[in-house]
Amino acid sequence: MKWFGGSFAPALSCAVFLALIPRVSVADQTLFQGDGTTLSAGLEVGAYYGHTNHANFGVGVIDFRTSAQRSSQVDAYEGYLKPHLHGHTDTDALGSFYSRLSLVAAISRGDVDAAGITRGSEEDIDSEEMVGGWRSGNLLAGLGKDALDISVGAQEFQTGDGFLIWDGNNDAFQDGAYWLIPRDAFERSAVIRLNTGPVQSALFYLKADRDHDRAEFGGINVDYILKDTLSFGAAYMDFFDADDRLTTRNGMKLADLRFKLDKIPHLPGASFSGEYVHQFGTNRGTRIEADGWHLTARYDFKSLPWTPFVRYRFAKFTGDDPSTPEFEQYDSLFYGYSEYGDWYQGEIVSNLLLANQNQRNHMVHIGAQPRAWLRLDAMYYRFDLDQRFANRTVTTNRHFADEIDLSFEIFLSRTSSIGALYSAAFPGQAAVQSVGGNKTIQAFEIFAIFTF
Repeated sequence: MKWFGGSFAPALSCAVFLALIPRVSVADQTLFQGDGTTLSAGLEVGAYYGHTNHANFGVGVIDFRTSAQRSSQVDAYEGYLKPHLHGHTDTDALGSFYSRLSLVAAISRGDVDAAGITRGSEEDIDSEEMVGGWRSGNLLAGLGKDALDISVGAQEFQTGDGFLIWDGNNDAFQDGAYWLIPRDAFERSAVIRLNTGPVQSALFYLKADRDHDRAEFGGINVDYILKDTLSFGAAYMDFFDADDRLTTRNGMKLADLRFKLDKIPHLPGASFSGEYVHQFGTNRGTRIEADGWHLTARYDFKSLPWTPFVRYRFAKFTGDDPSTPEFEQYDSLFYGYSEYGDWYQGEIVSNLLLANQNQRNHMVHIGAQPRAWLRLDAMYYRFDLDQRFANRTVTTNRHFADEIDLSFEIFLSRTSSIGALYSAAFPGQAAVQSVGGNKTIQAFEIFAIFTF
């Protein structure tokens, strides 16, 4: 345990503490029920400890705001409380009305996080969701019950499996809890959803938080879902305002296509999925031409002990070619977490270095569930640059890094779990040339999420 140095003792103590916590109920507590109205409340609690060695391949953490260089060995602690309140009223003549209210109290301590986003002194209490809505009930009987759903306020919104749109709050800087990402809601929204069975659509306006450059955009999303077998999705979005401090979004438009095939004749364990995003438009006279896409294949060995599975994915996100007048760097926008490796691709490289931009990556993911309450995962990534240009440096080689991630997760209930991850990222020539370090980044992390 020499590698952990002085961090092993607190890490072990945290792990023991988390393992001793009893199983948790996931049911919200009903506060009031009567006359068609229900009011319920619940609480989500999260905790995290992470130790990173040789951050930035040994160069050390670079403060995102000041570019100051810090230690290459960091310990970070995070925690949050997220209480929520749900209300719902049914009427015979006017459909139903609902509301959701939640807030997040988050804290970060220790050193800066390894990405240099937080400094270990953040504390923040702020509202998360604050949304009201109406569902049509049986008013549109020909389309089905609750076919129409209209909502406004601060709320979560997702397209597909979160490859493009999911997390409207970046949990960065003074927010705290950068790794735990307890906040997902867009700051403002107006969403009209229409659900007519296999076809589901949404017309939306969304505004992200300040750490997402307060990007404002509108669009339409359509999904065709054939039971649990096949689904297709498409979306169009237009960004009409943004601060453009961190990214280039004002004036950007995009088109998105995706599919998922879950049941294939004679291959009952196989599934395939993919998504393609084309970004275009003009930002302050500069033409945008960028693309991001992936193809994923998975096979579940359902008849074997532990029900293991294997996944392979290739993903590409274009980088900007400095020799052309167009801006070709793909904007990863508001992706979220839906599965290990989706869409934080590589615990180290995705969180700390490339973040779904200017890269071509291969992933091999093997997982198993020895018990209903235990999951094991192992992932390998190879990261190559799309353009031989990173960190304002031209590189002679595309190979940026290789990464392995090993994890286990213990499920205490459907929505409560504790787990641990070990990750190592090995620098390629492109990383050595652009970042400046040549050491292996290692990270050990433990986390707990409880829903009461």
